[in-house]
Amino acid sequence: MHSINVALVVVACSFGGALLGMFLGPRLPSTHVSRETQKVVKLGMGMIATLSGLVLGLLVSTAKSAFDTTDAEVKEISAKLVLLDHVLARYGPETKPARAELRHYVALKIDQIWSREARREGPPAQTSAGTWLETALGRVIDLPAETDVHRELKSRAMALAGEISQARWLLIEQSVGSVIPTAFLVIVVFWLTILFVSFGLFAPRNAITLAAMLVCALSVATALYLVLELSRPLGGTIQISSAAARNALAQMGR
Repeated sequence: MHSINVALVVVACSFGGALLGMFLGPRLPSTHVSRETQKVVKLGMGMIATLSGLVLGLLVSTAKSAFDTTDAEVKEISAKLVLLDHVLARYGPETKPARAELRHYVALKIDQIWSREARREGPPAQTSAGTWLETALGRVIDLPAETDVHRELKSRAMALAGEISQARWLLIEQSVGSVIPTAFLVIVVFWLTILFVSFGLFAPRNAITLAAMLVCALSVATALYLVLELSRPLGGTIQISSAAARNALAQMGR
């Protein structure tokens, strides 16, 4: 689901519901628009409004949590890549191919995730850059350990390599699907549509009312747009910062 498409659907359903209510209001029998009827409708719509507000708050909180988690994981992987590069540098000149492959991996991921072309194409591909990383980690495993210093450095490098590989696959799994289920969004849009129909049912028919309804529809649409964008921190318009990865690339190879 594209975030903009979902937002447009929400605007159409919400504002369309308000227009439908304004169209049906004058055509209802007088017994259907009495004060008692309006009180019952307002009580029911108040419950739906409360549910909608709670669910929207939950969606924003869940999406922001996923965004912050991914941001922390990217920073952790970047830091561990720098540490692995420094450990390999201390090991000796025979680790130059592995270090070069690590730098190539980081540079390629930066280009895939944060370049303008990647933003137009959508979520970044995971396999092409991962090949460089797996090759580098394989070289770490194959390093000879003839002295105590080499054995200690290789043990440290192996531990970092395992942590980096685990964190990378965790990021891949998290980026496969949205944290917001489609059925969840459909239910929220249905609630909002019913709510706006009730608004228009008893609302006065004038330009100010129409403008207010449109602003409200745009507001809830932008809230859902924000939710969907935050749930795609590596492929959406609102992305995590590339500073950690770029700093790691600058530190590696020294």
